[in-house]
Amino acid sequence: LRKRAVAWFLFREEFLFVLPGAIISEIPMPGHATYVFALPSDRETFLRLYERTSRNEIRQNAGNVASELGFVGRVVRGRKRKRWLAEVLKLAGEQVNYLDAVED
Repeated sequence: LRKRAVAWFLFREEFLFVLPGAIISEIPMPGHATYVFALPSDRETFLRLYERTSRNEIRQNAGNVASELGFVGRVVRGRKRKRWLAEVLKLAGEQVNYLDAVED
């Protein structure tokens, strides 16, 4: 993700990667989900709202927060890194080579 990112930030215990068409929230540990958000028109507003929001609130769309953040979906990080990356990039609207994702 870092190679594809326009910018990236360390935020709490997670990384936020800004891709050309999305923002990706990643806790780099197996079993944690990677969250994908549509690229906001105002990054500062997104970050302020994201800062006040838990992942649980995003999953449940509490107070419509997932919609406000532009939540696209989540992918649980498993043992197959290439498959995980392919699914994350697909949600982010990036080109994915699925042949590379099969073997890991």
